[in-house]
Order: sequence, then C-alpha cells, then structure tokens
Amino acid sequence: MNWSENDTLHNPATQASMDYGIVSFIGKFHPLLVHLPIGMLIIAILFGFMSLKENYSYLKGANHIVLFLAAISATLSAFTGWILSQSGGYANELIDWHRWMGIGLVVISWVAFFVHARNEKAFKMVLIVSGLLLVVTGHLGGSITHGDGFLTPPPLSEWFVKEGAAVPPIVLTKETLGYEAIANIVDRKCKSCHGPGSQKGKLRLDSPEEMLKGGKHGEVIVASLPEESHLIENILLPIDNDDHMPPKEKSQLSKAEVAILVQWVATGASFDKTVEELAWSDSLIMAYNAATSNKQASYTYIPQDKVQPVEAALVTRLDTLGVSIVPVSDGSHYLNVNFLHVPYQYMTEAFQLLTSMNKQCVWLDLTGKALQPEHLEYLGKMQNLTKLSLKECGLNDSLMSKLQSLSRLEYLNLVNNPVTADGIKTLQGNAGLQQLFLFQTEVQPTDTAALRGIFEKALIDLGGYEMPLIEADTSKIIY
Repeated sequence: MNWSENDTLHNPATQASMDYGIVSFIGKFHPLLVHLPIGMLIIAILFGFMSLKENYSYLKGANHIVLFLAAISATLSAFTGWILSQSGGYANELIDWHRWMGIGLVVISWVAFFVHARNEKAFKMVLIVSGLLLVVTGHLGGSITHGDGFLTPPPLSEWFVKEGAAVPPIVLTKETLGYEAIANIVDRKCKSCHGPGSQKGKLRLDSPEEMLKGGKHGEVIVASLPEESHLIENILLPIDNDDHMPPKEKSQLSKAEVAILVQWVATGASFDKTVEELAWSDSLIMAYNAATSNKQASYTYIPQDKVQPVEAALVTRLDTLGVSIVPVSDGSHYLNVNFLHVPYQYMTEAFQLLTSMNKQCVWLDLTGKALQPEHLEYLGKMQNLTKLSLKECGLNDSLMSKLQSLSRLEYLNLVNNPVTADGIKTLQGNAGLQQLFLFQTEVQPTDTAALRGIFEKALIDLGGYEMPLIEADTSKIIY
C-alpha cells in the first residue's frame, strides 16, 4: 500500500491535534459504545420481522423504543469512532470504508426509526439494508482492530490448523539471512497488529523501513542494545502486563523465537547478514527450527543392538563407590552412568569396575571431576559410549587424544575445559558426532568453519548467548 503525504497516518498536524486531551479521551470510548448499536440493531431486526406477523404485532411498540436506542447508540459510536480514527495507527483504506459504512448505518438506523410505524414495505427494505451494513461495518471494524481478514474464515484445508501455522516457518541454516527469521516471526505472530491493516501504537513491523521508523513513542530497535530496544522489552514483559507483546489472547512467541529476536538485535539488527556472519550458535538454530516446525529436538543416543544385563553384584559395588547407574529407558539393558557422588580417592577403582560393563554403558556423565591421564586410559576403553559429558573436567589438548577410540560418540560436552580447536580436531575419527558443546573453551568463533568441515553432522555450540536483563525480570536467562 502506498501512503500519500495527505494520509492521516502521516499527517503530523492531525496527529498532534488528536493525540492528547479530552478529545482523544472521548475517542477511547468507541470500543465500549460500538457493541450497543450492534445488539440493539440485531434485536430491532428480529423484532421488526416478527412483528410483521399478526401473532407478534405487540412487538411493534417495544421495537419503536429499541430502534430509537439503536439510532442514538449508533450515532455516539460513529462519533467516538471518528475521533479515535484521527489518532492514527490504522490503515487509511480500511478506516475510510469503516467510517462511511458506519455513517451509513447511523443514517439507516434513523430511517428505520422514522418509517417503522408509517410504511411497512419500506421498513422491510430498511431492515435488510441495515442488516447488510451491520455485517460489513462489523467486518471492517474487526479487520482494523485485529488485522486485515480477521473475520474472513480460513479455507477448508486450514480449519483445523493451529493459529499462525498458515504462514509456513522457514528452516534456518547458516546461509539464511538473519532477518528472514525475523520476518517469518512477524508474519506469523505480529503482522495482524503491526502490518498494513493495523498499526497499533502507530507501529508497523512488516518491512525493514517500517521497523526502523518505529512507532508512536519512537524507535523500537536499538542495534546491538536489546536491553534498550522497546520491541525486546515488550516481548519479555510478563504476559499479564498490558504492554506485553503479543497480547495474551494472541498466539505467543516460543522461547526460541524470543531468543532469535534478542540475538538478532544483539548482533546489530542487520537486514543483509547471514546466520553464519552473525555467528548464531548451532543450538539456537536447532531450537528455533524445532520450535517453529512444532517438533521437539530430540536425540536418543541408544544403540539398536541387544546386550545382556549387567551382574547385580557389579552394580552394587559401583553404587557403594557413589556411582549412579540407571537404565537409559524402561526395559533397556543399556545404562546411564553418573560419577557425581564419587569421591576423588575412589575414582580409579570406579573406572576399573566400569570397564567391566563397557558394552552396557552408553551414557556417561563425569561433570566436575578432575580427570587424570590414567582415568582417560580407562575411559578410552568405553567404546560403546554414545553420550559423554566431560564438563569442567580440566581437559587439555594433550588429553583429548585419549578419546579417539570412542568412535560411536554422538554427543560430547566439553564445556569449561581449556581445550583448543587443535585438541578437538584429534577427534576427527568420530564421524558420528551430532552435538558438540564447546562453551567456555579456548575454541574461537573463527575456528567453527574448520570444525564443521571435519564434523559434518555435528551441531557445534560455542554458547555465550545471554538474554538481557530488564527491570521487570527477576532472573537472568542464559541460552
């Protein structure tokens, strides 16, 4: 839609004269008053046609009062609606049609009142016209308030499709422009209130130009400063807050969509940089794709082969050392092992015993344990491991080579270890890696391209993404 200089939306003089004071306050009563003539006219039309029959002729007297109230309330509604329209924030074409249909409805309401007891044939025609005007005016009003086409029923194929799903989500890749994800979120969650049909708060978000222009209270995006961007502030507000976006009755943003919006602003709010250039983490991309496709990102990491159960005595002995052992799923003989409560002096013995169940142990969590070279020697024998957490274990590049034999690994967490990209490259024989977490390591963002060339299937997460704290928050969210 093209906007001319004479359009009300861009007429500063008009906005300045209607945006404050008692006049603007009166306009805010339109949403309240508009329902009165709707109800009155529906009753008047119903009574009008019923009273044409002899059995219900007694309704004529009552309907004369109803028609008068309908005409009065329609007049007040049209007057307050005209004032409200001058405040801006609405598409002028819709406003113009709604305004003239509303005025027509006022006129026809008064006509119905005056011809009611004078000309029965004319009264029938007036009732039909008033009914049609009521439907059209209401449809336009709904489109203005909730977005163009709000009262238009979806095609049959979309009757049982979740709201917002009609706009297909994009699949985010490293080559995708970051703004494409933002535009997709806007199309599905924001456009009905901040698009061509409706600009609540005089804000449009459906194009880069409109987004940067801001709204009634100024700019909503401050590049690289999400904590100072009103757009981000509003989507992070509690859902019951009047300024929360989207409104609580609308389809809400998922956590991944919020994270993408914050990350886009934090990385400069660029409209022409790819996801790769913006250095968005693999886990963020994965979470976004999973959320927008209505699928959960899940990995089982459970081998398909059958194994025999572990001897109960071995499990009991490891339990006394502080090792937690549970099946990875009901009825499975594969085991999830955690060293959380193993004292340091029992670490070597625990590893020795663990190698006796190397076929059954597929998940192993060693988080926070200071591992020595001898421990890594035992760990290298656990060749059935598919999921391994070595978070905060003090691993360096020289120790990484001990993991080369773990060829079935699909998940590896090396968070908070002083390893570099060279140490990670020693695992190049682990072609099955699907997730590699390298947050708080010595691996640099510039190393990720080379690592992706080696681990083609892996989502490499360098972390470091932090959602900003605003005054309304009680806790910080780190992604």
